[in-house]
Amino acid sequence: MTQPSSPLPTSYPLPRAFPPGIRWSAATAAFQIEGARNEDGRGRSIWDDFVDTPGLVKDAGTAEPGPDSYHRYLEDVALAQGLGLDRYRFGISWVRVLPEGTGTPNQAGLDYYSRLIDALLQAGVTPFPTRTTGTYRYHSKQLAGGSTATLRIAFATTPRSSPRTSGTEYTTGTRSTSQQ
Repeated sequence: MTQPSSPLPTSYPLPRAFPPGIRWSAATAAFQIEGARNEDGRGRSIWDDFVDTPGLVKDAGTAEPGPDSYHRYLEDVALAQGLGLDRYRFGISWVRVLPEGTGTPNQAGLDYYSRLIDALLQAGVTPFPTRTTGTYRYHSKQLAGGSTATLRIAFATTPRSSPRTSGTEYTTGTRSTSQQ
């Protein structure tokens, strides 16, 4: 079978220079890149339960080890710097920071994100952490009765011990600057 001819060109010439103000960024999701699903006190998320259920994932993939950014974050930061990225948005895994969904934060999880943020800053890449709502504990969803509104309350009342960078604290998916 022959492919129909495309009305679009097969290559696109890149401009010699991009206009001022263009920012080169990258974004990732915690579950897809971190790996280390059973390390340093990380709890189980709804995605762990999903990928571990036989028949739900076509190739039985589990995201373990995945790109293994948990162990290879310095290589990831070097790649970002080498690509000339000036910003990196990454998800903070709820179950790595709060393994039980509530209660005392997991210091090993906080330390991982602090090391990542420090490495990004040292490389000249602005970190944009976001709380990954897709990696909350299944138990938290059950406690909330499956209610999205109740889960929002649980997120909003979480202790503010998220990693901090340059006087900026990132919590509950929003950014609040302590340097006014």
